[in-house]
Amino acid sequence: MYFDCSERLGKLKPKYLVVQNKRIKELQQSAKQVINLGRGNPDQPTFPRIVECLQEAIHDKKNHGYPPYGGKQVFKEAIVAFYRKEYGANLSPNQVAIMNGSTIALSGLAQSLLNPGDIALVPDPGFFGYQAAVELAGGEPFFVPISEKNNF
Repeated sequence: MYFDCSERLGKLKPKYLVVQNKRIKELQQSAKQVINLGRGNPDQPTFPRIVECLQEAIHDKKNHGYPPYGGKQVFKEAIVAFYRKEYGANLSPNQVAIMNGSTIALSGLAQSLLNPGDIALVPDPGFFGYQAAVELAGGEPFFVPISEKNNF
C-alpha cells in the first residue's frame, strides 16, 4: 500500500544531513578519508555516572508510564534554575516547553507562531531545521547572511 505525502511536506527539500551522509558514503567508497562534522550527536560513550543514574531511575515506579502533559514540574524547575544561574534569565516553569529534540521544537515553534505566508528570519548559514520548520508551517524563510563582515 502506498500513501502520498501532503503537498506541504512534498515541497520540502531533501534533508540536508541525508544528502550529506550520502555524499560522505560515496567519498568513503572511493577511498577518500572524511572527517564528518555534520551532526551534533555525541561520538563518545555516555558518562558512567549518567548511566548509573538512569539505571537507578528506571526502578522507581514514579518514572513508569507516560510523563504528565507538558513535562514534569521538577524538570521544568531545574531548567529554570539552570537558566537563572548560567544566563541570569528570570523564567518561570510555565514558560518552559519540554520537547523531544531541536527539530521537533523548531517545528512546533514555527507552527505556533507563523501563519501561511508569514516571513521568518532564518540565519544563513544556519541549521537546516530552521528553514524546514518555517516552510512546513507555510511561512516563507527570509535568509539573513551571517558573517564576520556583518559582526555575527
